[in-house]
Amino acid sequence: MNENFVSFRDPAGSLFKHKNKIFRFINPSYENEFNETITSENIKKLIENGYISAFNKLKKDEIQNLLKDEIFKNIFEKFKSNIILEHTVIDFANYPYEWSATQLFDSATLTLNLFEKVIDENLSLKDATPYNIIFENAKPVFVDLLSFEKKDPKDPIWLAYSQFVKTFLLPLFMNKFRSMPIHKVFLSNIDGLEIDDCLKHTSVFNPISYSLIKLPHFLSRFAKEKHYQTKKMQNPNLAKFILKRLIKKTKKRLNALKPKTNITSSWSEYMDTQKHYDKKDFSIKESFISDVMERQNPKKVLDVGCNTGHFSIIAAKMGAKVISIDYDPVVIDLLYTIAKNENLNILPLVVNISKPTPSIGWKNLEYQSFLKRADNYAELTFMLALIHHLQVTDRIPLFEIAAIANTLTKDGLVIEYVDPKDPMFIKIVRGRENLHLDININSFKKTFEDFFSIEKEQKINETRSVFYMRKK
Repeated sequence: MNENFVSFRDPAGSLFKHKNKIFRFINPSYENEFNETITSENIKKLIENGYISAFNKLKKDEIQNLLKDEIFKNIFEKFKSNIILEHTVIDFANYPYEWSATQLFDSATLTLNLFEKVIDENLSLKDATPYNIIFENAKPVFVDLLSFEKKDPKDPIWLAYSQFVKTFLLPLFMNKFRSMPIHKVFLSNIDGLEIDDCLKHTSVFNPISYSLIKLPHFLSRFAKEKHYQTKKMQNPNLAKFILKRLIKKTKKRLNALKPKTNITSSWSEYMDTQKHYDKKDFSIKESFISDVMERQNPKKVLDVGCNTGHFSIIAAKMGAKVISIDYDPVVIDLLYTIAKNENLNILPLVVNISKPTPSIGWKNLEYQSFLKRADNYAELTFMLALIHHLQVTDRIPLFEIAAIANTLTKDGLVIEYVDPKDPMFIKIVRGRENLHLDININSFKKTFEDFFSIEKEQKINETRSVFYMRKK
């Protein structure tokens, strides 16, 4: 697999990334079906409304012009495609193992809605996985056009239903009733969960566990191994009715698994309960951020350790596209809900910067690591109330923090220094103060000046200061 391939598993075609553009090569054997599929009026409407990613079918002269590029020419000769699409590029790729529970729920809802929309045109979804979806800010967008296929109008079976259960329903079940974070599901089980993975977590007091897990597990004992054969019906309207009934039933089951909205974590109430700032201190910090935003006017901001996104929201309302990351899925869920309800230019993701999501998939090339995607993405990066956690909790040396900050911004950095005498520092150090005797504001400045020039410094209180720096 060439590292420029974004997707290669679908026999109908492959995605290829080249010079910050995404091209889809349609396999010649699938061309007729593809041409029939894209004439769907409902698919056209879904693209117009932003639920399916837009594309441009390249003309012959456009293809000929691209063939002047040697890399593109080599790929073209490999596939011999007569149809090549150029897709609208979503700004920042993201994957299910970086989503909160509500993000996965909204992706499941989108999948069922799309399937329901195309049934009347004798189309189906041949797969039903969250990897078909990428979030553009707080909106899920279906990006795998080739998942749509022509179906036999007399066939009442949705073959992708089992995959939908494994990658949507079972992870949401485990999240809601057993507090398993979504990112942990997909990082250890890229293709979702099996019923056996969930069986021991069911409860006699939980009705949905019977229909979703226990009953299917019981019936599987009596299933005989045999080759699958399509079971056609004489009446196509009846086949369509059965499929629509399946969707209705699945939506009902999905809604029973809707993530809880009243859960809290050790960090979800941090902004409301913080004792190391008073209102005056926090106002100083807010003003500093606003001044930097006005001064630099960045189009893209990365907020590392965003918590519930107070400063992400400030940046978004000042015109920036914001990627907000935190290791706590509860605060990311809260921020996602706010961004969705207020239509903010914010993409919240569950990412622990001390253990960032790795590259995974075939040859570790299918899904890029967070650090590779974030490398020089943002023009301004926030690292607020963060580095003391990296130093103390994660034992990351200050020079390593400075080095990664350098890769996470094209230009500016807003970073908060927290002194060992700070109440929060004392709380997390837990009697190991002797390990951090070398931490002081002068050593902090000296370390970061290897990569940045300090443009502005503001004292917040006796133990905290915030800095605006620019890359050298």
